[in-house]
Amino acid sequence: MVLFGKWRGEPDGTIKITGKTGTGQDFTQDIQVAEASIPDSSETIGYLWARTKVENLTDYNPNEDEDAVKKEVTEIGLKYSMMTPYTSFIAVMEEVRNPDGNSLDVDQPLPLPKNVSNFAVGSGYTIGSEPGVLILIPLAAVVMIMGAARSSKKKRL
Repeated sequence: MVLFGKWRGEPDGTIKITGKTGTGQDFTQDIQVAEASIPDSSETIGYLWARTKVENLTDYNPNEDEDAVKKEVTEIGLKYSMMTPYTSFIAVMEEVRNPDGNSLDVDQPLPLPKNVSNFAVGSGYTIGSEPGVLILIPLAAVVMIMGAARSSKKKRL
C-alpha cells in the first residue's frame, strides 16, 4: 500500500487504515502524522504526485480540452522523465557501429524461465498434443468406407 499526501503547516493528526488481511481477519493501523519522517531531499513524493496527476488527466478527463490535457501531460512527462501517452524515451548513441550498412540476422537463443520445460516451446511432444498422421489416416479410411457403403446402399434401393 502506498499512501502519500500533501499538507500545509505542521503535520498533525492520525491516519487510520482499516481492512482485511489475506486470511480474512480485521486489520487496523493508526499512523501518527507528526511522527512521520520525510527527508527534505526526497524526490519520491514528486514522482508519485506526477504519476497520479498524469493518471487523473488521462483517465478521468475524456474530451475536455484535449490539447490542453495533452500539453500538460507532455510537460509533466518531460519534467519528471516519465513515459506517458504523449512522451517516450529512446537511447541515442553518437558512435556508428556499422558504418558500411551491412547487417546479419542472428537467431539468438534465449533461456526459458526457471522451472519451465522445453515442452512450453513445442519440443518433446511427438504424439498426443494434437492428432497426428497416424490418427488421421485411419479416420480418413473409416470415412471413405462409410461413404462407399452409403452409396452402394442407395444404388440397391
